[in-house]
Amino acid sequence: MMKWIMIFLAALMWSQAVMAAPQTLPTGAKLQGHFIEDRIMPGFTTPLHSEGEFIIAPAHGVIWRTTKPFATTMIITP
Repeated sequence: MMKWIMIFLAALMWSQAVMAAPQTLPTGAKLQGHFIEDRIMPGFTTPLHSEGEFIIAPAHGVIWRTTKPFATTMIITP
């Protein structure tokens, strides 16, 4: 039993270390993708469903574009 407790604690400590490690993109690289978010909002009977795209370029900033339920674009520069 003690062996399993030690394995569990070691795995827990390792997972915390991995989650705490900062993630960086190489210079000149960009990260882009599509997102879907369902957010529970007070006063709404169903979750608010949003979709869109994002681009993260460390040298330039972030572009967060929502296409549904309505179109918005947020640009964050250094």
